[in-house]
Amino acid sequence: MPLAAASSFGAASQVAPESDTKKTWGTKETGETGDTKGESGGGPQIPKPYLLCVGTREPRKNIARLIEAWRIVKRSRPSLGLVLAGAAGADDAPYRQEPGLHVLGRLADIEIRDLLNRTAVFVYPSLYEGFGLPVVEAMQAGAAVITSRDPALVEVSASAAMHADATCARALARVIGQVLDSEILRNRLREQGKRRASRFSWRATARRTRATYVEAIRRF
Repeated sequence: MPLAAASSFGAASQVAPESDTKKTWGTKETGETGDTKGESGGGPQIPKPYLLCVGTREPRKNIARLIEAWRIVKRSRPSLGLVLAGAAGADDAPYRQEPGLHVLGRLADIEIRDLLNRTAVFVYPSLYEGFGLPVVEAMQAGAAVITSRDPALVEVSASAAMHADATCARALARVIGQVLDSEILRNRLREQGKRRASRFSWRATARRTRATYVEAIRRF
């Protein structure tokens, strides 16, 4: 399973503040939309600006509410897109086609990197996480990050991300709008995110992610 789309179920993590973080995004899989390449030649050609969410699409990831929040923000920003990158989960609901919504499959490393480099904001509104590896990866890539107030996500991102009430689409939309409206805020989040991500040991993160899967098997 690609680490970018890894999901976890255990309690909030404890990770080691080291600086040997490394990257991997998994294997290539055909997406559900077009296959033209991005600016670096490594990913789908998605018009900017857009929001990005990476991860397996399943109910606890709160994708439906993210789409609702995006529609609210889009009323005042008609050109804003939303990109959902990652494999479909067993309970993933179909999404109706609409302008600006790009539902992609599992992508290769270079494709995800290209999307992260070009996104206006990375939004991760998951309602429950054991760790939140995609958030660490997004911060490491230099994306401005918004997460839910899930304890594990707040722990892993700290002050390097904005935290929204992801149980309410309007509340989530307000925070998205706030970040989009301020280049100063976006730049601050990008810089703080890089510093925050540099504190995590990749080996410790991988061990913790594996442990949460073992716990998930035991519990569910």
